[in-house]
Amino acid sequence: MGETLTDLLEEVGYQYQSAQSVEVITNFPLASISYDQLLGNQNRCIIGDEELQFMTATHLGMVGGKYHYRLSGLIRARYNTQPEFWPIGTRFILMDEAIIFLQAQKWMIGTDVYYKAVSFNTSSDEATPLAYLFDDPRSQLEWPPADVKAVRDGSDNVTVTWIEVARLGMDTTPYHSKHTTGYRVKFSDGHTIDVGLGVQTATYNNAPPGVTVEVVGLNAITGEGFPSDAIPT
Repeated sequence: MGETLTDLLEEVGYQYQSAQSVEVITNFPLASISYDQLLGNQNRCIIGDEELQFMTATHLGMVGGKYHYRLSGLIRARYNTQPEFWPIGTRFILMDEAIIFLQAQKWMIGTDVYYKAVSFNTSSDEATPLAYLFDDPRSQLEWPPADVKAVRDGSDNVTVTWIEVARLGMDTTPYHSKHTTGYRVKFSDGHTIDVGLGVQTATYNNAPPGVTVEVVGLNAITGEGFPSDAIPT
C-alpha cells in the first residue's frame, strides 16, 4: 500500500491510454511491463476508488525508507470504475496475489456477511466480528455497452446500435458471464426492446419525436446492469 504524491486529473475512460502520469510512494518495489502484459491484466492497482493499470514504473528514489515511483502508460477506469480527480495523498494499492477475494453465493445476497480484521501478532479470538450487508453483487452487474448510436429515418423509425462490452476475460479475449442473457434498449417514453447476446441493434418503429434512448446489459441474477449514457434520437 501507499499514497499518491501528485494529483491525478479526471479524464475519459479505458478506451484510450492516458497521457498523464502519477507519482506514488509505496512500501514495496514496483515493476514495468510490456504492452502485451498490460493487455493480460497485469499491473492492476487502486487509486482512491478507481481501478487502473500502469505500464511503466520509473523509480525516482527512496523517501523515508519507502519507494518513490512515477507511473505512466496508464489505462484508467478499469472494471467500470470512474476516472475521477484524485488529489495528493490518495490511497494507492497494488492488486496482486496478496488481495483476498470472497467467493459469495447467490443465497448470500441481501444478508449480513461477518468478517474479522486480524492484525499481526493477534489471534482471531481478539478481533471483533464486523457485519457487511451484501446487497450489491457487483461482480454480476453487466457493464454499459459502448458506442451507442441512434439513427431516425424519414418514417420516424429509430435504429439503435451498440458494441457489446464483456466484463470477463482480457481485452484481447473478452467473454460474457454464463448469467448474461442479452440487452435491453430503453426509450424515455417507456418503450423497451429486449434482444439476446450477439445482437447489437434494435429498431423502434414510429418512435415519437424527442425521445432519448439508453442500452443496458441483462443478467439472470441481477437484472439490468449499468446503463449507457442516454442519447437523443
